[in-house]
Amino acid sequence: MSSALDNQVRLYIYERFIADGRPPAVQETAAALELSAADAEGAYRRLEQARVIVLAPGTTNIWMANPLSAVPTSEVGLTEPLWELRP
Repeated sequence: MSSALDNQVRLYIYERFIADGRPPAVQETAAALELSAADAEGAYRRLEQARVIVLAPGTTNIWMANPLSAVPTSEVGLTEPLWELRP
């Protein structure tokens, strides 16, 4: 697969993460981008190898797509005008 596909998958992951408040599953990505599940999974694995996303061990479930996290953290985020975001 090409880096163009990986970039398309990466963009979709971030768009859905922000819009839905959670990362998309491989099957969701495959359906939305009209890919086979194997191609979408391959892109997830390559993005993990490139340290773009972090997958839960032994799965294709996204734990993190920096700076977004699918699991609660102890970190506190501040936004303009300094509203506090807490898990």
